[in-house]
Amino acid sequence: MKKKPLPVLFLMAVLFAPQAMAGTFPTISTSSKTVWYYLRFTKGDYVLTGSSVGQPCIASFAARREYQLWKVEGTSAQGYTLTNQLGQTLTLCW
Repeated sequence: MKKKPLPVLFLMAVLFAPQAMAGTFPTISTSSKTVWYYLRFTKGDYVLTGSSVGQPCIASFAARREYQLWKVEGTSAQGYTLTNQLGQTLTLCW
């Protein structure tokens, strides 16, 4: 069976649902301040894990690796980009 990339809407729900329930938005990283997040799924103990460039992300157990820690960059007007510590990116746009 061929794996398909996560739909953007599902990814947004995974990223922003915990903050929405808490009433906060994740801190947007800037050149002077970087904040790293695990993008944890709401069910289970899995986090979003980067893969090889051009390959879909997968869900795996948190291991505090550079391909599992993500920062949020951008603005609501321009859209947001998720970048892991290896420099792999996911772009959120709507």
